[in-house]
Amino acid sequence: MGCLGALDGTLIKVTPPTEDKPRYRTRKGCISTNVLGVCCPNMQFIYVLPGWEGSAHDGRVLRDAISRPHGLRVPRGCYYLVDSGYCNANGFLVPYRGQQYHLKEFDGHRLETPEEYFNMKHSKARNVIERCFGFFVRMTTITPSIARGRVKNKQYWTDEEVEVLVDALIELASDPLWKVDTGFKNGYMVQIHKMVLGKIPSFNKIVIPHIESKIKYLKTKYNPLSEMCMQSGCQWDDVEHKINCEKMNGVWDFKFPYLRKLDIVWGKDRDTGLSAEDVVDASMDTNWQKNLNVSSSSDNEDESVLDILSQGSPSSSS
Repeated sequence: MGCLGALDGTLIKVTPPTEDKPRYRTRKGCISTNVLGVCCPNMQFIYVLPGWEGSAHDGRVLRDAISRPHGLRVPRGCYYLVDSGYCNANGFLVPYRGQQYHLKEFDGHRLETPEEYFNMKHSKARNVIERCFGFFVRMTTITPSIARGRVKNKQYWTDEEVEVLVDALIELASDPLWKVDTGFKNGYMVQIHKMVLGKIPSFNKIVIPHIESKIKYLKTKYNPLSEMCMQSGCQWDDVEHKINCEKMNGVWDFKFPYLRKLDIVWGKDRDTGLSAEDVVDASMDTNWQKNLNVSSSSDNEDESVLDILSQGSPSSSS
């Protein structure tokens, strides 16, 4: 019993009939549909409600979900984490309003109140739904060349060509003349092209669009797989070159033989540091746990903190 996961709404661009566009127009002016997504802590979607117009408030979409005969159900004593756009109610736990909440706001910030500590833990735990939406978008996005139907310009890469391209990326990633904190210096693809030609004289691809699109493809596959490998119950199979996850299959069941090599290229850029703690942070957590009477024997720190603090009503601080 306790925290079941998190939920949120996301906007997806659509093209409705002209007469319906006003209802799909969001407050930012985009024509979108509002989709409710609910996921558990191990990043599996367990409920999705698509179809609402983009002008609909997230709370209204949630009310529709829980009122449907076969809609979202929350067992007694359990709850989902939601952001401040929803109401605090049985089964749905919001953060304290009027306090810092987003993870980036806590960088370099010393926690001063129990409400701030609660919000930090709430934000870390609720971030799972944001990552789920991000993975879904990256894994289902159609590349521009395919979307525009540019089949005649499509170049097919051999396994040897991709291997040489990846090796060239690794070489540049280790070269301070080309690698910088934000990625690579301008013109690095031209250098990649020269390096590949040096290994394969018959190489017939050009920098744009061929090398550019291939690097983009590799990165869109590497990023979600790399993050999935850091999740509990997931590990990389170096023999099959694919990810093994408990209760996870389908879209993740494909081979990608370049993950380990691309760790050298983009691995550092993927580190989030959300779980990292220095001596000061660890000491601070210990002090807060003592003040809040949080049991150190709990296997899930986030859940125990939320369970204790949720006995009060965050909405009372608004």
